[in-house]
Amino acid sequence: MATFVCGIGGAPCGDPWVTPAGGVYEKKNIDRWINEHGTDPQTERALSKEDLIKMVQAPGVRPQPPQSMSISSIIKSIR
Repeated sequence: MATFVCGIGGAPCGDPWVTPAGGVYEKKNIDRWINEHGTDPQTERALSKEDLIKMVQAPGVRPQPPQSMSISSIIKSIR
């Protein structure tokens, strides 16, 4: 799975959750934020824990080998 960086703490997420606005946060950080502020850190709109969506990897998805992620390979794949 891709590494997501928490929009609050700035560290890679071990347990990534996403808000309806698309912000990605470590679960403990966004829970604390909601408890203290009751808003989405990105939009400042009201936000509850029930609005959060846990990010999960689809079953059977395997990372691409490093050579498939080279710039030349990416350009070839979009042509």
